Amino acid sequence: HPATVRQGLEILHEVVGLPPTAPASMTGSMATLIVPPAPAKLQGRKTLYDDPLQDALYENHNIVVPIWQFTPASAPTNPPTPPTTQRVVRISAQLYNSPDDYRHLADALKVELAAEQA
Repeated sequence: HPATVRQGLEILHEVVGLPPTAPASMTGSMATLIVPPAPAKLQGRKTLYDDPLQDALYENHNIVVPIWQFTPASAPTNPPTPPTTQRVVRISAQLYNSPDDYRHLADALKVELAAEQA
């Protein structure tokens, strides 16, 4: 289902502006995109999952998609590299997924990311 995931990546880039994190040739049945960090005033919010944006997507749009805090893998540094507030969203494709599913996700992400900035 890599072609379906690539369609999803294109839709998310087109609607929300999320850049791809890898070339299309490296895309399988899952892909990860970088999501803007939450504003400082919203960091540390309580969540059912790993990030309140994931809660909002489920509660307000009936979308189940993982969103995590991104911690880049790197060699130990001295002093230690501070944790990042960068987030990622992972999309995947199954036989039942269609471009409309990714449009729904893209529209919902656009709404919820704007709400975070308000």
